Amino acid sequence: MPNTWTRTDNLPFFLDEQFAYIREDAELLGEKVEWEVEEYVRSIFERDFSLFFNDLEYEDVILTEYNLFESDCCDKSEVFPGYAVYIHFHSSLVQRLIEFMIEKHPECLLKAI
Repeated sequence: MPNTWTRTDNLPFFLDEQFAYIREDAELLGEKVEWEVEEYVRSIFERDFSLFFNDLEYEDVILTEYNLFESDCCDKSEVFPGYAVYIHFHSSLVQRLIEFMIEKHPECLLKAI
């Protein structure tokens, strides 16, 4: 069975560069819980890439993974250790993204070849 989800840093043609700022900004939000980070990521995608959500449901095509860093210390007063954010695209969104780039920005794809 083919994998239907791709992490943005594994997108073809260096397309991950278009989305890296979202992940990086989400990781710099500070002490946030998972749902706050997910909502932040969603708001940025819906604002900056709204054309992809005219006929796709966000929940069906984007998955945000929040991984809290583990603390080595048992001291509960320790500073918030931080977290990593990974964004996954469903294959339907990856296909749409590649088609969009071929149609609207083929020069970018040619540079990557």
